[in-house]
Amino acid sequence: QVIFAARRHSPLGPSPLSSNNIDEMMQAVLFMCALAVAFGDNLRSIATAEYPMKTVPTNQNSNLAMVSMVATVVCPFLAIGLMLYAKEKGWWGACGMISFLILVAWVYTAYISL
Repeated sequence: QVIFAARRHSPLGPSPLSSNNIDEMMQAVLFMCALAVAFGDNLRSIATAEYPMKTVPTNQNSNLAMVSMVATVVCPFLAIGLMLYAKEKGWWGACGMISFLILVAWVYTAYISL
């Protein structure tokens, strides 16, 4: 015995997102993804062929790791001290602290852009 499913037809016509249209869209998306992967691998192989990396660059400043470890301990205590100092000054302390941080960021970016 064969059972036929009744199809519902909309009075406005077929839906633009019918299952056939969704299947075709998914196939197109899958095809585009496959093309992107294929061309991406091709471009990667071209870039490595032109500029092969012979040596691994190293950082000559070995003290940088120690400075960063010390900074992780010192910075929170310095920040708490700054906030307590700013709390005593009231509104002007908060304004001064924020202005100081903005000034430090501005001077740093000006210095590294030289």
